[in-house]
Amino acid sequence: MGTCITKEKVNPEILKLDFIMNDSSRMLSKAYSDKKVKSLRTREESQNTERLTSASQEDEKNSFSMSCPRVVIEGVMSSRLQKEFEDKKITVNTDISQENYLQKLGIGVACKKGFKPRMPNQDEFSIIVDKRFIYLGVFDGHGEDGHQISNYVHKFLPKLLIDHPKFDYDALFAFFECYPEINDRLHKIGLQKNNEFDSVLSGTTATSLLMRNDHLYVGHVGDTRAVLGSKFDNGIKAIRITTDHKPWLVEERKRIESCKGEVKKLPHEILYRIYAKGKHFPGLATSRTLGDGLAQSLGVSPKPQLIDLELKICDEVLLLCSDGVWEFIEDQEAVDLVAGYEDNPKEGAEALAELAKDRWLSHEGYGVDDITVVLGFISKMRQMEE
Repeated sequence: MGTCITKEKVNPEILKLDFIMNDSSRMLSKAYSDKKVKSLRTREESQNTERLTSASQEDEKNSFSMSCPRVVIEGVMSSRLQKEFEDKKITVNTDISQENYLQKLGIGVACKKGFKPRMPNQDEFSIIVDKRFIYLGVFDGHGEDGHQISNYVHKFLPKLLIDHPKFDYDALFAFFECYPEINDRLHKIGLQKNNEFDSVLSGTTATSLLMRNDHLYVGHVGDTRAVLGSKFDNGIKAIRITTDHKPWLVEERKRIESCKGEVKKLPHEILYRIYAKGKHFPGLATSRTLGDGLAQSLGVSPKPQLIDLELKICDEVLLLCSDGVWEFIEDQEAVDLVAGYEDNPKEGAEALAELAKDRWLSHEGYGVDDITVVLGFISKMRQMEE
């Protein structure tokens, strides 16, 4: 890539009880095999018994916006029910104009609430700029508490990554360990007596891009998608970086069925979903996520796809978007649309979000999903990194 060659009703409390009683069968193992990771670092016992008496409060105390000079721009969970297509509130950890700063950086963001009544915007994003790297993340929550889970992960997954002892020289290994780690944290919080959110029936996708030293390192679970736009003799070409983790993919389905899950399409459904065998729940349409304890007991995995992509001079555009964009827009169409907005990437992100909304309305009527676009122009991002 990037080279220049010319439903059944079910009582949630019963499900939670079943999940706790069968805790040992959950897919929360810390040992995973991957061709890109040759060996696993032995975890100290202190790491296994660490933290979370009041987990999120302690994490909040240590979050970037309170402790680090690096620039952090991220979404904020709304305290009220937002209007249709309303912008996500954004916070910045330093006294800068985030729009001017991002424009100089060559990055534009649009994060819009969908048209689902009584539902908050469950999408989140993070942008972190350090003299050593640039980090971009998009997170798409699902389930009743999906907005709280995506909010938690978008704050603390980047912190785990950057604090990892191998982050500076083995980013893929940091991704490899930190995705299961944040997944464990979600379940520890979710299973507490006075839990902040339900991690049994709710979860999030998580796609993280780390740009450093002309490499793009990626950790990814779910169907949030990263796409590269590369310049060729006959124009710009879209190159998909990540895989949409869908349960009908051969390897994904094999893992799910080996864990006594079932992949099927109900008569009234368009998509194949993941169910307990012989049941009509949980009905998850994504085969890798963070959270989703019940689905993880059926083979859904928090193990990230890992990618190390060497960036070439012809690589121009980077798109990281939730599936609210990709549902009715092809990769090439999206790249063609935003490629001309290098001088104003914010307008490019807004234009793609607007197109995604219009496509939802023309195909589905009122049912517009949450829509998040993070658009980056690589040449400007490289200048800031230098």
